[in-house]
Amino acid sequence: MEALASSNDKGFTLIELLVSILIISVVFIALLHSLILCMRYNMLNNLRNEAAKIAQGCAEQIRIGQSCPNLIIRNFRKFSVTYNISAPNPATFSSGTNDVAITVSYSYGGKDYSYTIRTVIYKE
Repeated sequence: MEALASSNDKGFTLIELLVSILIISVVFIALLHSLILCMRYNMLNNLRNEAAKIAQGCAEQIRIGQSCPNLIIRNFRKFSVTYNISAPNPATFSSGTNDVAITVSYSYGGKDYSYTIRTVIYKE
């Protein structure tokens, strides 16, 4: 009697294995791209928050009659960022209320960014 070949073999064929590796690779690449975007936006938010802190500190210095520095360097995750500050000199203010705009600009990833606050400062 002849032995019949069983068609109920359990296992994967080479084609099934290659297709599953391809699907897993595509999913992994998409997840990796999402992770890189999240890291980039997180860094941009950190840099913008630091610019806001610098602008607020400069506004407080102007309120007490001191001028702001033109340049501040801060270190972030193994690199440094230079913040350029554009603010008026408090010695030039007239008596009464003065509209003040403070702009902090910086570069990251080859692009330029800026953060501006506007406030009113009263001088007697």
